[in-house]
This record gives sequence, C-alpha cells and structure tokens, in this order.
Amino acid sequence: MDWKQELDAIYRETDHIEDERRAKRLAEQAVVQHFIEAVALPAFRELSGALEQHGRTATVYAGDDPRIEIFYNGEEEIVYRASAVIEAQGFERVDLPSNAQGFRPDPPSAYKLELVTQEEMIGRFLKGYRAYFADKAATGE
Repeated sequence: MDWKQELDAIYRETDHIEDERRAKRLAEQAVVQHFIEAVALPAFRELSGALEQHGRTATVYAGDDPRIEIFYNGEEEIVYRASAVIEAQGFERVDLPSNAQGFRPDPPSAYKLELVTQEEMIGRFLKGYRAYFADKAATGE
C-alpha cells in the first residue's frame, strides 16, 4: 500500500469512529430529552399542585435546566433541579449543581437515567425538602 492509500485508510477509520460517536451522542440526547419530558417535568408539575395546596408558590421550568422553584411568603425556600448529565463513557445519571437540592441516585453509579421514575423523583424531592426543614430548624431560621 502506498502512502496515499494509507492516508485514505486513516481518514476512513477516523470518519467511522466519528460517525459512531455522533450516533451515540444523539442516542444519549434522546434519553435525556425523554427523561426531562416524561419523568422530571411531570413529577415537578405534580409536586407544584400539591405544594400550592400548602401555601407555596411553585414554578416549574423546562429546557436544559429542568427545575422547580418553591417560594413561601415571597421568599425562596428551595430550588430543586434534575440536570441530566451524560458522561464521556456514556453512563447516564442525574447530577446537580453544588448549591441545589435534587435527585441523586443512591449510589449514583448504580442508576441509568432510563430507570428513574416520577415516583422516585418525587420521593427524592421529599427527602431533600425534609432535609431543608431540618437544616432550617437546626440553625434556628
């Protein structure tokens, strides 16, 4: 094989690898989008109605940062996020910014995003919300 054929072969191999990576990214984005639309947002909407029955104002946000923001008497109580992060290895998990409450599987490495249910999202919210009130009571706020 001459050097031009070898160069062509290198580019064919590289293109094939890039095509596979692109297809994997698209598949992962579809999983994330499904999670946001079918799990996170419906869970947040369900919570919103229940929270409002307890005198809270709850706003659900969609997009790249799905979250529910909860206010009581005009002051923010808690922002609960479910930011889907797809790691380089293709492992799907739910992760959070460091300053927010949110869904974090126990242990994080044991969960695939496709397996998270609305009930789990709500259960994790309740766990975080309870912790918020415990912290508030402990600090005397």
